[in-house]
Amino acid sequence: MVGTHVAHDCVLEDEVIMANLATIGGHVHVGFGAFLGGMTVFHQNIKIGDMVIVSGFAASRQDLLPYVKYDGRLAHPVGINIVALKRRGIEQSIRTDINSAYKLLVSRKYNTSQAIEEIKSNIKMNKYIEKMIDFIKNSKRGVCLRTDRI
Repeated sequence: MVGTHVAHDCVLEDEVIMANLATIGGHVHVGFGAFLGGMTVFHQNIKIGDMVIVSGFAASRQDLLPYVKYDGRLAHPVGINIVALKRRGIEQSIRTDINSAYKLLVSRKYNTSQAIEEIKSNIKMNKYIEKMIDFIKNSKRGVCLRTDRI
């Protein structure tokens, strides 16, 4: 689309959509099926997870967790991207488990390590939840998980 910018040494996986004026800094990795809304801005060296959707005019300096919707000038999570998960044929029970894991990760009741332990103890693991946990553990810039960033 018009005016998008992909800086040096970026990786965009398959089926990524960047709306008008979406801008990513150098060394950004954008996961499979991500959608970056119009006039969004992303700091260098971040990772944007698979099937993330980011609303227009959002920005982030931190990694964005796979399968999550982000909104706001300083991007914050607002739920899982159910539409993308449905379109890719992920069954309801798995979407429910992904949503349960997401809710624990963004909860103020637990820090991130505690939330991961709760997920491992109480939610049926699948490849999507495992990917979310690995994404967090391998983050170098931190993952945007809190809604209180606004």
